[in-house]
Amino acid sequence: MGSRKPPQKETDAISPGSSSNVLLVYVGQQVLGARQRLGLTQEQLAEKAGCAPATVFLIENARRNVTIRSLSVLAAALGVEVAELFPRPKTTTPNARASDISRAMAKEVETAQEALRRIERLAHQVDEVSED
Repeated sequence: MGSRKPPQKETDAISPGSSSNVLLVYVGQQVLGARQRLGLTQEQLAEKAGCAPATVFLIENARRNVTIRSLSVLAAALGVEVAELFPRPKTTTPNARASDISRAMAKEVETAQEALRRIERLAHQVDEVSED
C-alpha cells in the first residue's frame, strides 16, 4: 500500500474558493495593522501572545482559519477587543434613514395625487352624464 497523506485539518488551511476568505483576510489585516501601530514584529507579537511566530504570519496572511482562543490571545497582546478585529455591520446613518423616509413619503404623496386626479376625472364624467 502506498503512503497516504493525512487529511488537512480545517484549522490548518483555507480553500481558495471559501466564502470565509473575505473574513479571514479582514481579520488578518486588522491584526497586521494593530501590530504595526504598536511597532511590533511578528516575532515580538508572538512572544507577547505566547504563540509561534508562524501563527501570527499565517493569520495576518489569511492562511489559517484562526480559532477564537488564538484571536483572544492576540487581541489581548495587541491591547484591543476581539470584536475590533471583525468588520462592523453596516448601519444606516440618521441622514440616510431620513432620506429613505423622505423618498418613501414623496412616492406616497405622488400616488395619492394620482388617485385624486382619477377621482376628479370620474366625478367630471359623472357630472357630464347627469347633465345629459
